[in-house]
Amino acid sequence: MENEFFKPIMPKEHGLWVWVFLPIVIGGLCAQGGLSGFYLLLGMVFFGFMALTPVRMFYKNKKKGMATAENVLFWSATFSLLAVIFALLLIVRNPLFTRWIILMAAGFYVGVRSFHGGFHRDAWFEYGGLSALSIGSLAGAYAVSDRIVLHDVGVWLLVLLFLVDRTMESRRVARLGGFQLALADQQAEIAERIKPVFLKNLVTSFMAMLFALAILEKFHIKFALFWPFFPGFVVTLWYYFRPPGTLRRIGYGELFLALFFTVSFVLISSFY
Repeated sequence: MENEFFKPIMPKEHGLWVWVFLPIVIGGLCAQGGLSGFYLLLGMVFFGFMALTPVRMFYKNKKKGMATAENVLFWSATFSLLAVIFALLLIVRNPLFTRWIILMAAGFYVGVRSFHGGFHRDAWFEYGGLSALSIGSLAGAYAVSDRIVLHDVGVWLLVLLFLVDRTMESRRVARLGGFQLALADQQAEIAERIKPVFLKNLVTSFMAMLFALAILEKFHIKFALFWPFFPGFVVTLWYYFRPPGTLRRIGYGELFLALFFTVSFVLISSFY
């Protein structure tokens, strides 16, 4: 029991790791300035994100009038305290960063309430949350350079475009159900039935690349930053001809695309 008490309570929503950290990493590492504030921001967001699950459990139990397990209380307090420490260090470094911290704290509160109310299952709430999390790109840029310039806004729009594009495509496939995907390789009629969904995804992915080109031109950003979007189109095209057999395969594919997008975007922005 003692070992279970000190075992950290981890977030169960694995996709949220990408949504939370991809914008901050890209926004911060593509901005000009020192990285001390960026590391403090990463620490605050990491421990705040880790606190989300136990705090959500505590809030849910409190609303139902139920007792909360001691390990949940322990990790709620521990993760929250660590997040506050990093937030205070950010404020000491730059008092104006308080505005970003208040905004993120409000998002944390909404996240806790939404999971209790079941709103997180609604598509519009998901896209709204996605848009809010993408603003982490601007927070990351501000933590590095203590200002927001036009280039940072363009990077934020590119990040938002990528997240919305991949989320929209994943939601379409998830609505098919894993059963149809599993049978697609075995029954030709099922494979043909789900092809229109992947065709829509292909059009969406192609349009995302066109929008990316427009943003790059409008905000005078390096044209080479178009290329991090291209693997998503290739994977979507592959899915059209060879539908994946399971939703888990889709999930791993999206994780790979997100990691590739982040790494390639930062490397191109920094060294090309």
